[in-house]
Amino acid sequence: MNISVILPIYNEEKIISATIAEILKKLPKYAECFEIIAVDDGSSDKTPNILESLAKKYKNIHIVTHKPNQGYGAALQNGIQSAKYSWVFFMDADLQFDINDIVQLIPHSEAFDLIVGYRKDRADVPRRIFMSHIYNTIVRMMFPLPVRDVDCAFKLMRKSTVLDLGKLSNSFFVSSELMIKAALQGARITELPVKHLPRTLGHSKVTPNQIFKTVRDLLYIYFKTLAPRVLSTKPSFIPALITERVK
Repeated sequence: MNISVILPIYNEEKIISATIAEILKKLPKYAECFEIIAVDDGSSDKTPNILESLAKKYKNIHIVTHKPNQGYGAALQNGIQSAKYSWVFFMDADLQFDINDIVQLIPHSEAFDLIVGYRKDRADVPRRIFMSHIYNTIVRMMFPLPVRDVDCAFKLMRKSTVLDLGKLSNSFFVSSELMIKAALQGARITELPVKHLPRTLGHSKVTPNQIFKTVRDLLYIYFKTLAPRVLSTKPSFIPALITERVK
């Protein structure tokens, strides 16, 4: 399989070199050819200089630069647009996932369009875990999705399927919106457990303002796409999804 790895990046000078080194070291075991699309979303630290140096050293690293910051969703979408391979994989740049876990996702690429991870043992502070649990519960109540971790940033996706979804949110809501729209369009989705590791360097970029924007975007997509169907049809409006969970 040929894979384009998308890395949305914002002020990760302390860890981005290690993240890319892990991908360069481990991914050749699982991909015939791969590229890394490093999307610098308007970083104000030394991240741009580090990426530029790495791109000069490794020919399969390509940089997409945003000035100013456009948001996590914009970084992800522009990275996918720049990808040259038919399968795209994205993960956060903070080394909280083990790239080796992609080996669990790849075998399912013939049967599914989106092969997504869920954090089996989430290595975050209790407050983050609690907030994520509440958010996932709300999303599943509003949208009948067959996944337990809608915003897990460890996803292998057919590029054409993602592009068919059209414009997505520029906020952190993008991961959830991607799943919701893909499900509504009948994409084949499966979810598998992946390891989640403690963040050792840098800090989370999620702010109260971004949480507000995520909730706003969630309500917007509900009232735009789902509420009219609920009011006008029987509860069987969502396409049947082919799902498989590996415990």
